[in-house]
Amino acid sequence: MSFRSTISYSDPYLDTKSPGTPVIILTGMGCSYAEWYEIIQSLQQTNRVLSFHRHAWTEGDGVHRTSHAVRQLQTLLRKSKIQEPILLIGHSYGGLIAQEFTKRFPEQIKGLVLVDSTSVDLHELDALDTPVLDGFSSDAAWQEQCRHYATKTKEQLNQLLKPVLTDAQQRLPKAVQSALIDFQKEPALYAMMGSEVEYWKADAARIRIDPFPDLPLIVIARDAERAIQDGR
Repeated sequence: MSFRSTISYSDPYLDTKSPGTPVIILTGMGCSYAEWYEIIQSLQQTNRVLSFHRHAWTEGDGVHRTSHAVRQLQTLLRKSKIQEPILLIGHSYGGLIAQEFTKRFPEQIKGLVLVDSTSVDLHELDALDTPVLDGFSSDAAWQEQCRHYATKTKEQLNQLLKPVLTDAQQRLPKAVQSALIDFQKEPALYAMMGSEVEYWKADAARIRIDPFPDLPLIVIARDAERAIQDGR
């Protein structure tokens, strides 16, 4: 994978090259860093912001687990010549990756921010009464759907999924809107998601074993009562 300094939200790798402490954004499952456009624009005023699309990295055996993403992040830091401690932001499944990276390499972390992060106690969801979530899809059904999408071409995915943008996303620059639409039509994205879902509970249980290091941590989460009502 080549690393480029130009900022394009359609690239697999983003680096603002701006001065300041490096801030790494680990996106959620099936999410593009282009969804963080406004936050990136704000952060780059005082920090160097980097992110990447995990599915665009083809090395390895095709299995995508948190440990695989940790190696990707190590490569990102090495190729970007980042040696100072980083600020790490992990959203949803990206938060699970961030927790593993922080536990394995605490000396490389200046601070950690978890945004609606997947929990290391993920397995406990199976014991909860979440009718909305349970009625939507099981892990097995989700894997099957993702692997079905992974066999399609971009054109076929466009017809199947008919990608749309939220009202807020429609107010973003046209190039960012285009990147968000194109992102949803990548077969490799769904192959990766199927693998991540297959292993995420085992990975969460493995990450849970090691104690969390004594580091600055901010946890941002949705309202707990509303989340349970919504089944999420």
